[in-house]
Amino acid sequence: MYSEKNIIEMAESYTCLRLDNRYVFQVEVYKKDNKIFFELGDKEIQFEKLKVGQLVEIISRKGKFEDSDRLNLWKVDVSKSRIGSTEDEIRELGGVSMEPECNFKKYFEADYGPTENNIHIIAVIQTTYTGKRNLDDSDDRKRKRHRTFAPSNRVHDDINYFIEPKEAVERLGNFLRDGKFCLLCGHRQSGKTTTAYAIEEWLLTNCDKDVYVMNLNNGIVINDGPEKFWWSICCQLESLDKNRFSFDKREEASSLTFVGFFSNPIIPMQRNAFL
Repeated sequence: MYSEKNIIEMAESYTCLRLDNRYVFQVEVYKKDNKIFFELGDKEIQFEKLKVGQLVEIISRKGKFEDSDRLNLWKVDVSKSRIGSTEDEIRELGGVSMEPECNFKKYFEADYGPTENNIHIIAVIQTTYTGKRNLDDSDDRKRKRHRTFAPSNRVHDDINYFIEPKEAVERLGNFLRDGKFCLLCGHRQSGKTTTAYAIEEWLLTNCDKDVYVMNLNNGIVINDGPEKFWWSICCQLESLDKNRFSFDKREEASSLTFVGFFSNPIIPMQRNAFL
């Protein structure tokens, strides 16, 4: 039997977003013996004493960042659909840059209640650009190609820029709105993710449905049978909108569970959803 003193309960949970791939995850605050704390490895750090620099380490692990990644953290309280792809856009939403030497409580008081279904912390990978890169000015094709292949959140005016492919975005957006499957191909850092964000923004403006975006790179179980696969898919959906995509986790999930989210709205008169 366990003593009540050994029982740990969750006191609060902050929803975090990786800006580069839109992966959403949670940072939990725990409570035991009337003490509120974070867990960092095998250590318990009191809420009052946690530094933002220590929070970076927690987020780096939970957000599946590389060890070499250096992160900037931003405090926000907005829906995921409003978040763009740059730090300037985060700032325009009222985001506050969290300084690593400051206490976490400077940005989130102990009695602060995070808004349900919103993003509360955004993690941004710092760029590592250290100087100008020499390009052959006589080779216009090389210069144009290099500049075009820069994603918008890693632009450096001296060497590159991102050109949003407006016509391509509109064409792909219309295909998706009409229910046609689209596959966007390209090599690493050729603008696939940025183009996908642009398509998302286009759909939010030009689609009469509720638009949801799900990243299949994280949290999806693909090698443990169809039941686990559909269960992980449905869990991802629920993280986007608990009111719309709620399901009983005690029961097995299947493709029918997934289809049911879109064919049998839980809320009457709810708009059709677009995933």
